Amino acid sequence: LQRRGLDVVVAAREWSARTTSAGAGGLWMPFHAEPADAVARWASVTLSCLLEEQRSSAALGAFIESLPATELFRAEAPPPPPPWASDPRLVFEACSGDPAAALARRGATLVRIPSEYRSSWLWNSLVVDSPRYLDALQASLFDSGATARIEALEGGPAAVAELAQRLGCEIAVNCAGLGGGALGGEDASAVTNGRGVVLQYERASVAGLAVVMSQEAPLSGGDATPAYVIPRGDVVVCGGSYDEGVTADASREEVGRIEASAAAIAPGSLGALRQVWVGHRPVRGAGVRV
Repeated sequence: LQRRGLDVVVAAREWSARTTSAGAGGLWMPFHAEPADAVARWASVTLSCLLEEQRSSAALGAFIESLPATELFRAEAPPPPPPWASDPRLVFEACSGDPAAALARRGATLVRIPSEYRSSWLWNSLVVDSPRYLDALQASLFDSGATARIEALEGGPAAVAELAQRLGCEIAVNCAGLGGGALGGEDASAVTNGRGVVLQYERASVAGLAVVMSQEAPLSGGDATPAYVIPRGDVVVCGGSYDEGVTADASREEVGRIEASAAAIAPGSLGALRQVWVGHRPVRGAGVRV
């Protein structure tokens, strides 16, 4: 909006370093988002923006890394590709046979794939170093004239309208994430949290790595315990958990499970454990509301 000539005021309770986005893996890949066809279109626009920033923005491009990515399956042949896989820029492949050999063709030689996996999806993706990217994006926004306000806003649409009027804004855009439902006047059950647990390790290798993930054994126990390794900036983000409506801290069992899967995929590429991180993304049972 600022780039298109509008005067923007950003009102937020927390800034980038204290948000869920700052701790996330930063991988470009639609995940648990519906409706699938619309999400694929939106994701394509995001991919275009990130590729353009990587190519032409000195402020932002340094924090966007191109990496091969793979999802592993036990079956001899992988399932049908998702809608977003049709974007030719991804060079998406549905691979039968050794997933490690497929990854090696794209330069990822330092990852290890358990022998139980016999097929895979493989594509070229982007990983955003989210803390640094968000800081640079925020600086760019405010350097171009936007105004920042710290506001712990409570209430529904009337409170949003009052704030907009007080700040001299004609339009209010609600992108409050987990708090967006209440600000939009919805029932408390309309938006809940999707809890994720990750471990962030120091990144010991730069070249030869890839994003590796699976929701099947032996690395994963299913949808609620996805296993993944995402090299991101100077860390490797390893997961994970996906629990809707859960707010607990990371358990010892969760940490141990993630440590084991990370060590199986990326031995020698993980340095010291930097932190155990828990984040909460918004989940809307009826799909994305625009």
